[in-house]
Amino acid sequence: GVINKFTGKRGFNNQRNLQFNREIIDIVNQNRGLIPMSWIITQLWKKEIGVEIPEHMIVSLPSFSVKDGISPKKDNNKRIVFVGRLVDFKFASLFAMFNYIKRNPTYHLTVVGAGDKERALNYIKENNVPLDNISFIGEVPYSELPHIIAEHSIGYAAGTSIIECAQQGIPVIMALQYNANKPFKRDICG
Repeated sequence: GVINKFTGKRGFNNQRNLQFNREIIDIVNQNRGLIPMSWIITQLWKKEIGVEIPEHMIVSLPSFSVKDGISPKKDNNKRIVFVGRLVDFKFASLFAMFNYIKRNPTYHLTVVGAGDKERALNYIKENNVPLDNISFIGEVPYSELPHIIAEHSIGYAAGTSIIECAQQGIPVIMALQYNANKPFKRDICG
């Protein structure tokens, strides 16, 4: 209204933003553009957003088998690999793993992924986590990822990175995503 006329800016509140997003999602869904990867996602969207996605629109992630030539790890070398971007909603799970490394100094964590490394280093410093037990290798070419993962005995990941780790024959702990942009109240994982 008036503010927009004089300043060229429109005011939004959270409720209006949510309603606007729901309307866009509804339009995309009506045009068969929402493609969930599981039945669970359709139920979540129904509950949280109120949108019903037809079951025939589900396109599951591909299943997989362990890559040829890769044999599952038989021993625990106490090396954990975190695969994922260093972004807001992944930090809580990364901080939980830093705390695990602090409590269990015989383990080593390798962090694969680009993003806000400074935030991770600040947490490590502020919480006296031994940096000797953590390596940041940043983003790597996709072709190198299987070799890096295979050097570890435990994966720690979310989304499709879980599959990347499992393809190398190692067990994977699911790194929970948390949108509150702060650490968990207590260290948890999936």
